Amino acid sequence: MPSCSYCHELGLECLALDSSRRCRNCVSANRSSCDVWGVDPSAFDAMIAEKQRLDQEKEAIRQQKKQLRENSKRVREQQRALEARFRKVVARELRDIDELEREEGPSTSAPAPPSLVGVEDFASSADFSYWAADPSLLDSLDAVGGTAGASQGNSGS
Repeated sequence: MPSCSYCHELGLECLALDSSRRCRNCVSANRSSCDVWGVDPSAFDAMIAEKQRLDQEKEAIRQQKKQLRENSKRVREQQRALEARFRKVVARELRDIDELEREEGPSTSAPAPPSLVGVEDFASSADFSYWAADPSLLDSLDAVGGTAGASQGNSGS
């Protein structure tokens, strides 16, 4: 006698009456289906349909991954171009400031400003572009506009 999948997996003896759709072990285990007499063609159809659905889902995910990689590459290229433009603008502004200061000459009423040696190197660094690219970082440090508030210490009372 053939063995159903359930009995085969558990190593049980599979016994079924010719008039029964399920074997004794499947009935005892309260299983709703038993393939002792062979797999139902509709079960094969369902498995084939499920395989096709999974193949389609896998292909859709592959396409999404491809699109995400392309988008990520495009954004990285745009970011590099923006950072390069930013560095050029900062360098140009620093040169203009230096030129204006040279044209004006040293001021007699105020001390000379500190030297800007190395500022262009700093402006081209990744750290500078990171901090400059997000104004909220400077806002959170209260470094843009206004003055920092006095800290609340011991008032002496």
